[in-house]
Amino acid sequence: MSNPPPALPPFPPSVPVAVETAPQPPIATGWGPPPPVPWTLRDVFVGLLVPLSFYAVAFASRQLMGDPRTEAPSMSGATRLLAGLLIIIFQLSLLIPVWWWGLRKYGVGREALGLRPFTTLPGCGLVFVALVVGYTITGMWGLFLMRYGLRAQPNPLPLFGEGAAGLFLALLAAGLIAPLTEEIFFRGFMFPAFRDRLGEFWGITLSAGIFGLAHLQPLALPALFGLGALLAWLYQRTGSLWSSIILHATINSIAILALFAAGNSLPQP
Repeated sequence: MSNPPPALPPFPPSVPVAVETAPQPPIATGWGPPPPVPWTLRDVFVGLLVPLSFYAVAFASRQLMGDPRTEAPSMSGATRLLAGLLIIIFQLSLLIPVWWWGLRKYGVGREALGLRPFTTLPGCGLVFVALVVGYTITGMWGLFLMRYGLRAQPNPLPLFGEGAAGLFLALLAAGLIAPLTEEIFFRGFMFPAFRDRLGEFWGITLSAGIFGLAHLQPLALPALFGLGALLAWLYQRTGSLWSSIILHATINSIAILALFAAGNSLPQP
């Protein structure tokens, strides 16, 4: 008769095992200098070819149709609509190089562009201070030009039509789309690439200079340069691009509302 198999020892009770996990990086709070970016100056300069190509199309269309900012009242409705669509398309084209030579190429998220949480109380306080400084810059330059009977920029409102509908379209284009796309391109994409390799001073100076030149308004260049430098400085101090977007949108929207109310041309970024 075979012997029974030996009894197995009782199964030990389960003991919780501590699993060691990698520490998670802290969530950016949108305050303090933004971190370095992976894209290079070469990426930025190659990316500039995209808006420059749209500039070429805009220049060619201006030769055919006339300058829509000064000749809009005499243009047909279809021509004015086409001119307005070209402006919006150009603004949106600024996002193409940001995605292709920035986010897609290096596999990073929107936080790399500074689109991170905004610290409300100190951030809004700094935005307000920057707003006062910004209007001081544009106001002083505007007064200087007025002494010589000059305007910084033509009135863009006739391009969008008359009445409340025209005001709405102008606020949509200049008060929302332009601040968002321009800040992402010039401050979120271009400025940190210059800053990381040339230092903060040259990063602010070069990005502000290109920002001013991009508007193709020679008489507005000093004010636009000052505003571009102020916007880059604000982003560098808060660490959140939303602060610059809010400031840019506020300045543009107030300018559009002032033009609608008084019919005077004000410098705007």
